[in-house]
Amino acid sequence: MSYSITPEPAEAQNTRVDAAKLEQLVNARQAEQSLPLAMLAGLGSSLIAAVIWAAISYATNFQIGFMAVGVGFLVGYAVN
Repeated sequence: MSYSITPEPAEAQNTRVDAAKLEQLVNARQAEQSLPLAMLAGLGSSLIAAVIWAAISYATNFQIGFMAVGVGFLVGYAVN
């Protein structure tokens, strides 16, 4: 019996993973991935975000630090 802060339903404790389905899912995900494309998307989105950030900073004469979070989200989404 395991102890946790949040109670788990009884059916969650007896869950089994089908190894064949898991391997099929992993192979399908790996076939969709492309490292060069992800790097290109990350580079492009970071350059676009940097230009937008610079334009806003120049126009307002303020360095808005929380915009870095938006840049991070944009680049992470593009790489994904």
